Amino acid sequence: MQNHPARNFGLDILRAAAIGLVLLAHGLAKASMHNSLRLPLQTGAYFGVELFFVLSGFLIGGILLRAIGDAGSFAPADLRSFWLRRWFRTLPNYFLFVALNAALWLFFPGFAEPPGSPPPVGSYLVFLQNLAEPMPKFFGISWSLAVEEWFYLTFPAVLFFLLRSLRHKARAVWLAILFFALAPVLLRALQQSAGDWDDGLRKIVLLRLDSVMYGVAAAAVSFFHPAWWPRLRPLVWPGLALLAGVFFFFQMVPDSDQFLVDHAFLRAGLFPVTSLGCMLLLPWFCEVRTRGGAFCFAVTRISRWSYSMYLCHAPLMFLISSCWKHFFPDNRWLPVKGGVWLAAVFALSALLFRFFEKPMMDLRDRPFFRPRKSARQALGPAAVPGASEPACHEGENSVPASPE
Repeated sequence: MQNHPARNFGLDILRAAAIGLVLLAHGLAKASMHNSLRLPLQTGAYFGVELFFVLSGFLIGGILLRAIGDAGSFAPADLRSFWLRRWFRTLPNYFLFVALNAALWLFFPGFAEPPGSPPPVGSYLVFLQNLAEPMPKFFGISWSLAVEEWFYLTFPAVLFFLLRSLRHKARAVWLAILFFALAPVLLRALQQSAGDWDDGLRKIVLLRLDSVMYGVAAAAVSFFHPAWWPRLRPLVWPGLALLAGVFFFFQMVPDSDQFLVDHAFLRAGLFPVTSLGCMLLLPWFCEVRTRGGAFCFAVTRISRWSYSMYLCHAPLMFLISSCWKHFFPDNRWLPVKGGVWLAAVFALSALLFRFFEKPMMDLRDRPFFRPRKSARQALGPAAVPGASEPACHEGENSVPASPE
């Protein structure tokens, strides 16, 4: 279950756009003096997170499908290897920022809510902070990481048992996809006690697992029907139309949050429409190739650093804003403060990736993380009926979602 060395530049563009939307919203929404900009910016952040979910499902789903295709099955050793590689990709950085947020909570006035209370670290260490109810006011950006971690814990396990029960590999994959795509929709439709759309619906793990599943479904199409994949490129236009429709819905419907909570159809269907729109972008962007130059260099670096960028941008915003108020009590020079914050985000993200995140990822190439080859694997892919390569390889593109 090794990473492909190649990157896909089109997917780098999507990831850079996603983290850009999140940073733009979180940076400008707090600094903007124009309330009319807040809603479009917040909608952009919503799109950024949903795009991260779909990208993650597409790339990590491709890893799972390749593991099944290479071996002709999904053995316990493959499951163990998948989880270990996934956790060494996501958990070191995550735990680092849990500790950093706990330190800010304890030692910086104004960070704790309520002041003087201990940081609720325990539930965050095992991703239980928002499993079935709204999360505490601590490390709020971690909500979508919890969604992903629970998805990648449960989906491979379900797929493992389905592959043991069904002889047809593709049928098992599609049954798992169908279950994870439909169960959260039903739960959202039945959820009538959500008082707030954002905290009580959007950020609840059990209600959001289907958002990652759309990326896995795209990976399954690419893997099982590789000849179809290039022909699906024109679907980028319906995908953009769906996303535009969701954007204008948020802008045009007054009090859209309450409207979404009150109507079961919208509670159930808004997220799938958004995820479908993001999914339909994938065939087109998978074919985009880099031509070099400053733009391509910047896109690739932002994509690589996106996980660290998201994890560090909120605490850096707090620290810089606290210092800024000390020197400028009237909160002057907001554009300069934004520039300082953005430069700090890029600098810290680059350092984290180079000296912490990448070394932790490199540990996955140690023999401990490699499942034993079965006799069937030793014969090579040609011995596995129906084995094929997905249209887009994983490479370093498989960074986790940077949540809003």
